[in-house]
Amino acid sequence: MQPIGAILLSFAALAAAAPLEARATDSAATDNSGPFQVYGYGEGIGGLFMFSTGGSKAGLGTFCLKGNHQCSLGDFAIIPFLLILQTYLGDVYFGDYTKLNDSNAAPVLFTLTDTDTWIGAPNTTATATDPNWSNLTFSIPAQGSSDHDVGFLNSNTTSSGRQTSGFLFYGSFIFVKGATGSLQSLWYAAPSSIDGIFSLKWNVTDNAAGRKNDDTVVLTLKKTAPSNAADVDPASA
Repeated sequence: MQPIGAILLSFAALAAAAPLEARATDSAATDNSGPFQVYGYGEGIGGLFMFSTGGSKAGLGTFCLKGNHQCSLGDFAIIPFLLILQTYLGDVYFGDYTKLNDSNAAPVLFTLTDTDTWIGAPNTTATATDPNWSNLTFSIPAQGSSDHDVGFLNSNTTSSGRQTSGFLFYGSFIFVKGATGSLQSLWYAAPSSIDGIFSLKWNVTDNAAGRKNDDTVVLTLKKTAPSNAADVDPASA
């Protein structure tokens, strides 16, 4: 069983512990004036890039909230609200987006706002056709939520129960600012029904709904591409 991948660092502790040279490097690294991509690192996941379908029905047909397996018509009959939930739940992945055969699947390019909110848009230079989604708000479950899905919100989706701000860098590492001012890294990858594609999760523990299983991988998220980026990211080829 893998340990919980929680990293809790207070801003005060970071400032006190980091050497001057390291702090200067980290400060420069956090000057994210341009769009950036996100890469996931973990056991067996060597820098796969983040992608999304923007909540499209094609993506929904491939990935199902019901245990990360391929949905059938019976699933939709049993869970009719799945179509609505999929506008933000479980629509953040790592891996080769071309395996979905979905014209809306594309690597995500993020831009920052003044409130540490991340706005995602498709990297259209990496796709043959332009996806029909853009300007989606990155979100994780709010503190105390039993949900574990990381996803995007559009302008018609409620943000109730979701945290949409507080996404920060320490160097190239991606953290979330908690309610107490700590930096948290509670990212996990759950395998999907398609080999080599993982769904991004947040704060999955042994005791919560959506119980962590042996296939779940603790992730570190970074904005730094791996040295073999052309092999793991079609957009870099």
